[in-house]
Amino acid sequence: MGAGWPTFKRVITAKYSGNGRCLPPPGFVRYNLASMNPAPSTKRPRSVTLTLWGVFLLGVWNLGRALALGQQRSLLQELASRPDPTFRLILALVWGVVFIGLAEALRRKRPFTRRLIPLAIAGYALYEISLILVFAVDALARQTLGLEALLAAGAVGLSYWALNRTAVADYFSNQVPASRRP
Repeated sequence: MGAGWPTFKRVITAKYSGNGRCLPPPGFVRYNLASMNPAPSTKRPRSVTLTLWGVFLLGVWNLGRALALGQQRSLLQELASRPDPTFRLILALVWGVVFIGLAEALRRKRPFTRRLIPLAIAGYALYEISLILVFAVDALARQTLGLEALLAAGAVGLSYWALNRTAVADYFSNQVPASRRP
């Protein structure tokens, strides 16, 4: 055996410390990274991960919408589109920042996101549906309202279920569950 590796005899004959643990010979360093971590993190449940990605993608979608509205603002103002493109640009920026912020808060395990994400999705759906109700002029756009309302209700219900089911409760608490304690 090499000089750096202890033999069985050297480990057995090593001195004992005051707490009863066997000390390895000098020069032998071994790190137990699991015991060095003060608070082992719990694994993120799949439903929370899917909700996290959904909220993040809603934020990216709205920031992309804001970018497109900003690039086409002069054309849209020339065409006298309703609602005002500047108003839609500002609201797209607001929704983008809200959803990206909620995704980051959910990634950091903030408990308030369990209630706020379904409410934000409901507010966003209400905003989108009200735009169609108020500003749509053709009948085809109004015919899609039922489908949009159904999809919005499904998104709100799914996000509420995904963040508030019993299997997710341990993820949002700061304590490690009893089944995962060392």
